[in-house]
Amino acid sequence: MKHIDATAIPKPDASFDVVIFKSMIGALSTKEKQAQAIREMHRVLKRGGVLLFAENLQGTRLHTWLRKRFVAWDHYWRYLDPVKDRDLFVPFARLDDHTTGLLANLGRSEGQRDVLARFDAVVSPLVPPTQRTIWFGVAVKD
Repeated sequence: MKHIDATAIPKPDASFDVVIFKSMIGALSTKEKQAQAIREMHRVLKRGGVLLFAENLQGTRLHTWLRKRFVAWDHYWRYLDPVKDRDLFVPFARLDDHTTGLLANLGRSEGQRDVLARFDAVVSPLVPPTQRTIWFGVAVKD
C-alpha cells in the first residue's frame, strides 16, 4: 500500500475512472484542506469519472460528547456536515448523496454493531440528516 497526500495527488490529470475514499477527509482538519483534496480527486478523474465516498458526520450531541471522551483524534478531526459542506463537491457535474446511521458506530464488537445497525435501519429515517453519522455518495465529473 502506498500513502499519498490527498491534497497533492502525484498523478497526471484525468488518470482514473474511479476514485474512492472512506473516513479520511475529516483527518485533514480544515475545510480548506478538505476542499483541496476533493479538487485533486476531481482533477485526476477522467471525464465521466466517478468519485465514491463515505465519510463520518458529527452526529448528535451524544456522539460529540462520546468522541471528546473516548476518541484520540477528536481534537483535530473536522466532521463533515451534509448541508454546510455540499459546496465541497461543486467541481462535480452531479452529486447523488445520502446519510445514514445513528447508533451502529457505538458498538464495541461486530455483533453489537450488527444489532445497532438493525435498530438504525428503523429509526434513521426519523432522524434529521445532520444528526446521522455517515454521509455517502457518488459524484460524477463532467
